[in-house]
Amino acid sequence: MKIRQGLITVILFISSIIAQSTYLEKFNPDSLRFKTSYATRCIDPPYIDGRLDDDSWVQATPVNEFFQIEPIELSAPSEQTIVRVVYDDNAIYIAFECKDSNPEKIRKPLTRRDNYMDGFASSSDFVGFAIDSRNDDYNGNWFGVNAAGVKIDVSVSGHEEYDPSWDAVWDAAVNINNSGYSVEFMIPFSVFQFENKENQVWGIEFDRHI
Repeated sequence: MKIRQGLITVILFISSIIAQSTYLEKFNPDSLRFKTSYATRCIDPPYIDGRLDDDSWVQATPVNEFFQIEPIELSAPSEQTIVRVVYDDNAIYIAFECKDSNPEKIRKPLTRRDNYMDGFASSSDFVGFAIDSRNDDYNGNWFGVNAAGVKIDVSVSGHEEYDPSWDAVWDAAVNINNSGYSVEFMIPFSVFQFENKENQVWGIEFDRHI
C-alpha cells in the first residue's frame, strides 16, 4: 500500500540496549514511557549501503533515549545508539547509528539468514526492531541484522508466539567504521497489514545487542 500524504505517526517504545552501564550518567528510568515520534517523509529515499550520508537522514528526527535490559535492567547503556525513521510512497527506512568505543571488538559472525543461534543470540553484535503496523499490541514483525549484514525476520502474534519460518522481501546493509557501525533497513509497505487511511499510527520497538 502506498502512502501519498500526511505523516506516519510512529509510537516508539524505546527498548533494549544490552551492555554494561557507563553511558548517560544522568539517565532517569522514571522517565521511561511510551514515546511518540514522527517518521519523516523523504523525497529521495536513502541508498541502502549502510552509510548514513544520505540527505534523507539529515531531515529525520533522531531517537536516542534508550535503556538497558541486561545485565542491569533499566540502567543506562554503555554505548550511544541513534535511530532515524523516514518513508516514501513505497517503503519505510530505518537507520541505526551504533557508537562503539572498541570497534575492533565488534562481533560479526557470517552465517545463513535466520540462523539466530549462530548469527545472533549472545555471539554477535546486532540491531533489530519490532513493528506493530496495526497498533493493536498483538501482532507484529521483527527484523534484525548483525554486524556482518546477516538478516533475520520473524512474525510475532499473541502472547510471544514467534514464527521464524516467515520470510519477507526487504533490504539492509551494514557499514563498520572507526566509531562503531551503522545499519540501514528498507522494508516495503507491502510487507505490513494496516488500514487504508492518510495518517498511520504504528508501534515500534528498537533493539541493540552489544
